Amino acid sequence: MISIVSNFKAIAQAQGNAAKILEDGKARAEGTLRLAESWRDAGSNARDIYLLQRLETLLKTLTAAVPDVTVQNVTLVDSSNSNTATQLATFIEQIRQTTGIDLAEAVQNLSNSQPKQLPAEPFDHSNQ
Repeated sequence: MISIVSNFKAIAQAQGNAAKILEDGKARAEGTLRLAESWRDAGSNARDIYLLQRLETLLKTLTAAVPDVTVQNVTLVDSSNSNTATQLATFIEQIRQTTGIDLAEAVQNLSNSQPKQLPAEPFDHSNQ
């Protein structure tokens, strides 16, 4: 008698599990049908809309992992039609960004400094 009861319990458990799987499958199929309908209704923009919706989720996930960052400035140099001046400006900016040395500021400081005074008399090498 105990084995019959345990068999009925096992069968009931299996049927319950199967019903859950069946209902999950039906819900997924219904969701897929609704997605297909919305894609059809959106026309040629459906793919773009879908990708933008997914992109929003992806960006939220990515930005949650990045700590807050303070940006002091952003420098963009378009060198697609570059001439020598543009290439030089790009080089100077790259040096500043990678080393922290601001060549433009250094040159400006040199040009603003007082010129060095030459001695009134030439240096006498014979006393050395």
